[in-house]
Amino acid sequence: MTDPARRAAPADLYRLGLARPRQQVVRDGADRGDPVRGRRIAESAQYLFDHLHEVPVLLVPCIRVQGRHENASHVGQANTWGSILPAVWQFMLAARSRGLGTAWTTPHLHYEREAAELLSIPYETVLQAALIPVAHTIGTDFRAGPRTEVDEIAHWDTW
Repeated sequence: MTDPARRAAPADLYRLGLARPRQQVVRDGADRGDPVRGRRIAESAQYLFDHLHEVPVLLVPCIRVQGRHENASHVGQANTWGSILPAVWQFMLAARSRGLGTAWTTPHLHYEREAAELLSIPYETVLQAALIPVAHTIGTDFRAGPRTEVDEIAHWDTW
């Protein structure tokens, strides 16, 4: 979406999804690092909350399905999401290589049916995967994000 009027409504649903989520989001309990990093993430999230409607482009990646899958098995859901996540990740990498910033967001999915109606997406047969803002970055001097040591997350032959 590039039309400012079109972008406003999904941005409102994003904010509503953060302020009044319809489902409890289970936290994974992972240690995300030091408090300074956490504060930077919170500040960035607040900025997006306040300015999402101003972002030049909002992308809603979707996948066509035989039907809604909220009650599908873990394997079924993994198969569905595994078919769209690599494509969107490649889009995000390509955008970055061209000086564009992106962020994978999902709060609007608490109101997916309403978003589908606003965007004329057939809700029963199309799943929305995310709401991705796309904008020019301030400069192109990107730095690597903090990473967990590979020995802490990679296991060979057995856990």
